[in-house]
Amino acid sequence: MLTEILSGLWIGDINDSFNKEFINDNLITIFINCTLNYGFIDLPNIKKLRIPLSSNLDPQKDLILLKNNYPKIIEYIKSEMEENNILIYCYDGLIISPLIVALFIINYGNISLDNIRDILRSKNEKITLDLNLSIILK
Repeated sequence: MLTEILSGLWIGDINDSFNKEFINDNLITIFINCTLNYGFIDLPNIKKLRIPLSSNLDPQKDLILLKNNYPKIIEYIKSEMEENNILIYCYDGLIISPLIVALFIINYGNISLDNIRDILRSKNEKITLDLNLSIILK
């Protein structure tokens, strides 16, 4: 389910990433694919990035990858948001892509860990975000 979390910053699932009507209507110019091996839609003028995470967020692999790289990921989002609309997508659009956006909002929006779940769920009540974010933010 496509959800605009902040102006021009969308989250969705794999199927949403192939919705040409949505992409064109919302002027999406950057895709951040948070899957291991699902592809990208073939459209011109789209920047394509991959954050290779498994659907179960393996603590020994995926969470370490996020912990080591989330500052670069959220800095990239921040640097591109003003000029581009971004779709961050994962397997179901409810776990990994909201996690990336949560890390972004916590860092640049000065929102506490206690409030981020409620904020994201106010945009889409199906967002789970059951992971303890402090593990990544340490």
